[in-house]
Amino acid sequence: MFRLRVKIFYIYILISFALSVYLFYLISKYSVEKFINYQRNVRSSKFQDRPRIPQIVGHYVGVGSVGNVSKNFLNTNNFAPVPGVGENGDPVVVQAKDLLQMQQLFQINRYNLLASDRIALNRTLPDVRKPKCVSKEYPTKLPTTSIIIVFHNEAWSVLLRTVWSVIIRSPKHLIKEILLVDDASDRRFLKNDLENYVQKLPLVVSILRLNKREGLVAARLMGARVA
Repeated sequence: MFRLRVKIFYIYILISFALSVYLFYLISKYSVEKFINYQRNVRSSKFQDRPRIPQIVGHYVGVGSVGNVSKNFLNTNNFAPVPGVGENGDPVVVQAKDLLQMQQLFQINRYNLLASDRIALNRTLPDVRKPKCVSKEYPTKLPTTSIIIVFHNEAWSVLLRTVWSVIIRSPKHLIKEILLVDDASDRRFLKNDLENYVQKLPLVVSILRLNKREGLVAARLMGARVA
């Protein structure tokens, strides 16, 4: 009888220990998940009130989808920067008399091309980095890199503002080249005019022309093979 009681006691101890471990696991798991969610909420709240640069994704529509727009209209480069417009990331105000033209140009690439054509290629932007990122020191000896930019019938101002952003905001000694991969564009100003322009830039800028439309990923991989 005594041995039976001892066995029952040990079984009770083992079961209690197992339940305690299981409960500790559940509580720890819940606490960790709650802590992670709390950290995420804190981080997101820090950036809610910070000024951010909006990202706009566009795509070329083509002749058939624009409406009553001629090929000459599509092939015209209307880039005419206005001093001070869009500086420091400020919005561009389009006057009422230009709204119709703005809507027509919008149909080409699905973003406000009229506003883009009024902003300088080397426009200034606010520094939205966190203080720790600004003060961070990087190694002085880093390998050079090639920057690949894929485009298809892109607007002149948008494409070259991207190029100038790389030139202005990247350490020049780390840039081997900027490689523009033309994914079978047919707009005239992206041919000889673009070739002549990039030759005058302060960094090496090359253009790889694709004979047929490959798409973003395939065009980027082709550029990587050439770079």
